[in-house]
Amino acid sequence: MEVSSESKCLKKKHKKKKASHENGEAIVRPEFFDGMTNWLKLQQVLEKTKENEPESSLKSKEKREIRFKKSRKKKREYKRNPPQNHTSKKIKHEFKFDFDERKASLVPGHSELSDNEMDDKESTRLTKTVSLDCEMVGVGPGGNDSILARVSIVNAYGECIYDTFVKPKEKVTDYRTFVSGVRPSDLVDGKDLFEVQRDVLAVIEGRRLVGHSLKNDFDVLFIDHPRRLIRDTSKYEPFRKLSGNRTPSLKSLVSKLLGCEIQGAEHSSIEDAQAAMLLYLNHKKEWERSLKQKRRRN
Repeated sequence: MEVSSESKCLKKKHKKKKASHENGEAIVRPEFFDGMTNWLKLQQVLEKTKENEPESSLKSKEKREIRFKKSRKKKREYKRNPPQNHTSKKIKHEFKFDFDERKASLVPGHSELSDNEMDDKESTRLTKTVSLDCEMVGVGPGGNDSILARVSIVNAYGECIYDTFVKPKEKVTDYRTFVSGVRPSDLVDGKDLFEVQRDVLAVIEGRRLVGHSLKNDFDVLFIDHPRRLIRDTSKYEPFRKLSGNRTPSLKSLVSKLLGCEIQGAEHSSIEDAQAAMLLYLNHKKEWERSLKQKRRRN
């Protein structure tokens, strides 16, 4: 009588596989388990592997579990009972300074500044957003060429953190005092240009830089700054629309948006930097949102 091929296959399937032997002990591998009958053997194998596991690894696992449980417990306690000195992520700050000593202080409401705007605990005056402005004087025939005469930087609270005159390397033919506010006596004890460059770069490095027509300031300073960190009030589209899509002057923007008059006579680089900063802060949310949308499109 011939045995069918199907019955042979069934016999092969039901044939028990031999367990391998190591050191005289039978070790049943996971692939040999075929049902509830081998459940006890499986448990023995798992226990043996756990026993053979080094103590150091077990201790490290236990420590991680303990740390994880503690961190979760702390988070739950913090949510239930936050500390009394806890400050919210957004704080209201009154941006207040004088554009002109003869006028009342400009207080156009409260500007929202994030609590992480302050950069260092030690240096409370240096913020993550700063505003820069420069004054120039004329050199060459007719004073048509411009060189740097004064640099001013203010922080996000309108405080001046850097202000210096620059000693000219060429003969000044036009001080432009009626606009720049610079006089010959101001430049006598001015700093060297290379020293000013180092100072300015140290302040603005890695920070969001606000200003009006910053390209002109960069040209006379002979420096540059990452485009993603520049907030130029002369290039912001909503501001340009107020001037018929042309480059608006800082004076007109301050008059229309802040209801205040600046640059009545001689200019002040500190005053201009403060004005640019205030324009940015009053439109910060919309400005940053529009930049994020542009980056997503690109």
